[in-house]
Amino acid sequence: MTLSSRSIRRASAISLAALTFIACSDSTAPLDVSPEQLEVMGQTMAAEMESGVLQLTAQDAMGTVDAPQFSIQRRLPGNVGSVAFNIQRAGRYPSFQVVDTECGVLSQNPPTDSDADQVPDNLSITFALPACRFVGEDGSFDLTGVIRVSDPLPGTAGMAFNMALDDFRFTFSTTELSGFVRRDGLTSVLADQNGLSQTVSWLESAQITGYPTLGADIDWSATFAAAQGSTITQGEPLPDGAYTPNGSFEYRQAGRSAQFTITTIEPLQYSAECAAALADGLVMSPFTAGTVRVAVRNDGDLGYAEVTYFDCNEASVLYVAR
Repeated sequence: MTLSSRSIRRASAISLAALTFIACSDSTAPLDVSPEQLEVMGQTMAAEMESGVLQLTAQDAMGTVDAPQFSIQRRLPGNVGSVAFNIQRAGRYPSFQVVDTECGVLSQNPPTDSDADQVPDNLSITFALPACRFVGEDGSFDLTGVIRVSDPLPGTAGMAFNMALDDFRFTFSTTELSGFVRRDGLTSVLADQNGLSQTVSWLESAQITGYPTLGADIDWSATFAAAQGSTITQGEPLPDGAYTPNGSFEYRQAGRSAQFTITTIEPLQYSAECAAALADGLVMSPFTAGTVRVAVRNDGDLGYAEVTYFDCNEASVLYVAR
């Protein structure tokens, strides 16, 4: 198994679009959330869910390394300079294409895999300068940090794995923005007769010139069940199936915070064909259908953002009043 950094395409959980949260005199009070900001959080969670389903196997988790993208727009998160490996996501956001697609250094090459299940026993991939510095007309972009992938049962073949990010940092300096975003945390996948189960726990922080300190916590669990007549096969791409994430998200800004719940209303229908087309930059998502609700925790008066997928298109995110 080799590292194949195909594409860096996830919007950051810390979207600068969210900086329109309403300030209040009490620096410790919760952030007030408007319908517009709730839609922004829906867009953010859509990007996280798309990333999450593409990290259900060790091979794909190592091949779809994520770096943040940013926007100074008020609604839809985009990016001001991102690093794209090999391909760009057609029609989504403008991106800074790099020539050198391999800057991660593996702790073993080839990785040690005692049970030959394509999950390395204990592999570290280190991103460091100067190999991971990219300079273009838009500015400079650095990737640094460590990705760790390990097999919880290295003597028993299976699909279970752990992936951790250790000070995985994207530092950028452009004519419009400068600063960094850092992501740490762990995602784990287990397999049983019912399919795959995933737990995600990410901590993201940002220091961006001219903006307050930002932070985000993402915690959810998800299941993946193969469609009727399909089988999840070790070492093969995922078949069609249903992805069902549920959990929570906390956004922090200069000492204040807002908390959100993520609830699947209709399981997200994952398409193997769409996922393959996504890898080629031909479609916008791996989902053909499904609905997820993003709501502010403990606010019964505010509505919710409804995230809906159709035919491998980008998620539709609409505010729904109660």
